[in-house]
Amino acid sequence: MTEEILIHHCAPTLAGIKVGALVTTEIDGLESLVGWIDRVNQELVSKGVNVQALRVRKNRALLYVYRPKQLRVILEDLQARDMLDRFGYRGAASVADMVNRLAENVRDRETFPHEIGLFLGYPVEDVRGFIENKGLGAKMTGVWKVYADVESAVRCFRRFRKCSQVYATKFREGYSLSRLTIAI
Repeated sequence: MTEEILIHHCAPTLAGIKVGALVTTEIDGLESLVGWIDRVNQELVSKGVNVQALRVRKNRALLYVYRPKQLRVILEDLQARDMLDRFGYRGAASVADMVNRLAENVRDRETFPHEIGLFLGYPVEDVRGFIENKGLGAKMTGVWKVYADVESAVRCFRRFRKCSQVYATKFREGYSLSRLTIAI
């Protein structure tokens, strides 16, 4: 796992304009992954970013890179909370509890837990639309499938794309992961 992979997949989260991102990466064993996550968290937690493995299988890991404070705001939304309660998150009191429950759902369910969209900062209406329509009939597809406010989603997608382009350029110019992570 390299800084470049995180910057490529997580630039909007590192910049503080998106609550979370998923990264699938090849690993050289669990011990190596744990050490790498510990090192990255030592560097980024003070800036408000956490990295957690949601699932490890053979030589691959699914990582969740997120901003706990921003995630807390999303998870406190009544509509989001109601949806999460229906998917088994009732009783998960803290953000850490919710992320741990998400990791359990990713590992234990036969299908991918679509409520993960809330953890990535997708609008509740779009997550609900995706679940209710089984991923079909979206008004638009971009970073996520849009079922509600297309105009807002288009603006958001453009911001994410621009951020990713700027971060890729800055990384090539020698900026480190730490320097590219905005403290919020």
